[in-house]
Amino acid sequence: MPELITRLREAEGADRSLDAEIAFACGWRPHMPKRHQNNPRARYEQCTVNPGTYELWIGGQPCGKEKHVPKYTESLDAALALVAEVLPGAVCRIKTGLAPTAIIQRTDDEHWAKSPYRGLNAASPAIALLIALLQAQGAQE
Repeated sequence: MPELITRLREAEGADRSLDAEIAFACGWRPHMPKRHQNNPRARYEQCTVNPGTYELWIGGQPCGKEKHVPKYTESLDAALALVAEVLPGAVCRIKTGLAPTAIIQRTDDEHWAKSPYRGLNAASPAIALLIALLQAQGAQE
């Protein structure tokens, strides 16, 4: 995960490849349609043309069904929803402007209250929040 955090710090803006990596790092997986759940030949593969899009393949053929990861690096709402899902009870503070910053902490945990996780000087508030989230998630593991 340190490599992903480094790439987020270096990002100049929204990036669908980063969205896909963040989604998988936080446990997101495309939901397999019920009729294909027991088919060992059914799988999702990341689309090479559209990063962040996963196509359902049956054997050697795509079947036209796609799943899209949320646009975490583009949307502050999507990033906040991810924080709420991954770290329930966390409090986020976000500063916008020339050097967006985000802080994540939990008031119900003494360690977290003393040592919040920060995303500093990112390309956007959403990216700053994602940096802080991945740091916090890594510290929990």
